[in-house]
Amino acid sequence: GFSGLVYEVTWQKYLATLLGSEAEATAAVLAIFLGGLAAGYAILGAVTRRVVARSARLGRPTRLLGRYGCIEAGIGLYALLFPFVFTGAQHISFVVPAGHEVLSFAFDVLLTILLLVPPTILMGGTIPMLTQALSRNVDESTRIHAWVYGLNTAGAFAGALAGGFALIPILGLDGTMRAMSVVNLTAGAV
Repeated sequence: GFSGLVYEVTWQKYLATLLGSEAEATAAVLAIFLGGLAAGYAILGAVTRRVVARSARLGRPTRLLGRYGCIEAGIGLYALLFPFVFTGAQHISFVVPAGHEVLSFAFDVLLTILLLVPPTILMGGTIPMLTQALSRNVDESTRIHAWVYGLNTAGAFAGALAGGFALIPILGLDGTMRAMSVVNLTAGAV
């Protein structure tokens, strides 16, 4: 939750150069971010359920913590690459001839979707996967899910504050991305 909201605040600042900083641009980034989280929760939640069912059928352990680690590492790797990927998207945006304002904005929103959907899908999948990995049975999963979700929300609150008021002013956008990538890569390794 902490790194996710630091990323969201940082991406908002990066993407202001593509979309602007008006209310529509902020709403677009937030909608894409939340949509990616929701899609990741649904997609990776379904994958997790299938993995658990298949493991139960075969009488094998699920090894979900290893998969969770791979997701965290994937988020961290994407964060390391984001400044380079963003520069490419910026160049594409500048090459497309300016025309109708609405079409230009729509094209930049499409670029933003392509930039944010991969990591946000991974982020959205962390909660269902971690819940299943830490739960021994269905009865326990509700309690575990509440704890995971609550800690994630507290981390998100702290991340939004830290990102906007401390990390970006001190480390800059690229430095903040690198710092958060270390957080995700460490979580993945653990």
